[in-house]
Amino acid sequence: MISYGICLLLGLISAVVLTILLYVMVLPESKANTVTGFLKFVRDFFLFKKLYIEAVLRFLYTFSTLFSICFGVFLLVGKKQSFSLFSTSESSTFGLGLFFIVVCPILLRISYELLMLMVILVTNVIAINGKLNGKSGKEVQFADENSLTEKFSSVATDAAKNVMNEVQNMGIDNDKKDENK
Repeated sequence: MISYGICLLLGLISAVVLTILLYVMVLPESKANTVTGFLKFVRDFFLFKKLYIEAVLRFLYTFSTLFSICFGVFLLVGKKQSFSLFSTSESSTFGLGLFFIVVCPILLRISYELLMLMVILVTNVIAINGKLNGKSGKEVQFADENSLTEKFSSVATDAAKNVMNEVQNMGIDNDKKDENK
């Protein structure tokens, strides 16, 4: 059985290695047309080419609204039992059922619409930014994730080559020392 600390360390090391591989082999702009299939999905997912939050929010809203209504229907005919030290009593949950059928869907809709306003705002800002495309009078420089990825990729590739060269040199030096003995 592997201890918690070892699991944490292995998970951290795996995440670092996979992140470096992703930034070197999938995410650079130079790899945009070469990746296909699953790697294209991974590339689009990590570069935020498509926002999935709208679909997730829509699913959660639909599920929670239908759950509220179904739960409310069952509460209409349900009974709540209260236990005390010497007796038990039952009371109707009809009012609570009406609350879950009528009020909860309205509250869920309002909260969903507030969340969707933020999503719509972001998508509109992205669309406006795409239409402007640097035609404004005052240029604002933002860090471009593609240029950062390219820079990181070249640095990581150079570092990996240096490590491989060092490992090979150590292997050659060890072989020469073994031959001399």
